[in-house]
Amino acid sequence: MTKWVGILGGDQTVPRIKRHLLMFDQVAVVTHEGFPPMAGNHVEAQRHFDWLVEQGLASEERITADRIWRDDPDFIALLDAEMGRFDHLRQKLPKVHDVAVERLTNEQLRESANILKDIVAVHQSMLTRLFALHIASNEIEAVSCIDLPRSVTQATEVPGLSPVIHVVLEALPIPDESISFERLLDFKTDTEASHSLGALRLWMRDMARGQIPAAELAERLEWLVNEHERHLTRHKLKSNRTAVESVITTTLEAAEDLVRFKWGHLAKTIFSVRSGRIALLEAEANSPGRNVSFIASARREFA
Repeated sequence: MTKWVGILGGDQTVPRIKRHLLMFDQVAVVTHEGFPPMAGNHVEAQRHFDWLVEQGLASEERITADRIWRDDPDFIALLDAEMGRFDHLRQKLPKVHDVAVERLTNEQLRESANILKDIVAVHQSMLTRLFALHIASNEIEAVSCIDLPRSVTQATEVPGLSPVIHVVLEALPIPDESISFERLLDFKTDTEASHSLGALRLWMRDMARGQIPAAELAERLEWLVNEHERHLTRHKLKSNRTAVESVITTTLEAAEDLVRFKWGHLAKTIFSVRSGRIALLEAEANSPGRNVSFIASARREFA
């Protein structure tokens, strides 16, 4: 089975890592020397991260050129693409570059700050995408999770799974501090949740091949999630009346059967309850949004 690894930039928070672990089997936080993986270098946040490392769910990766450099066409093409994003941003800087700071207008200062912020995002994107390429294999699906600003993505296309991953991550809830990592992992290891996560990953690969714009993809995803919820709601409304009637009659029958030791009839009563659960699973399987049902389940559990 393919292992999914999310490649993150430094300065992370515990809730953000929780959301990424809903999607990925492991997260790798790419950092430079002297920069901690967790925002603000908080002791409690670092303790959580260290526990994840011990469990094999996270890693901190110190990046150097010697470590990730590869002399092959894929690496060179990716590096050229990332450097092209830097060039695109650098072309905007000369407008204010040669002007003394005290002579800059508020608008120019804001423009400069936004460009520098974009440059930082592109730098993180370059590191995470190069590291993803470095560790990717037939057994590992490694994906950069850096969200590039629209000013960059509109000018230079970002191929692969990264744009799709960002849309899906935005659709997932951010588990708060009260939700433990253990509870999150228990949710993911549930048989149905694990199956629906696999379906979501296949759907993401299909969407990545289509190169659909992020805004349109987000609309499609939300529509599918809503359709899935509506489908289940219709199923529950349809079965509620039958369920209520069944509870009234079977409760009386079950009580009578206990007194008279009619164990066979009682077993049928228990089986009818299990049949209701099976019917719900069948309804989920027939839902038009079944491929993204993991998101709906995660929202119900953690939102």
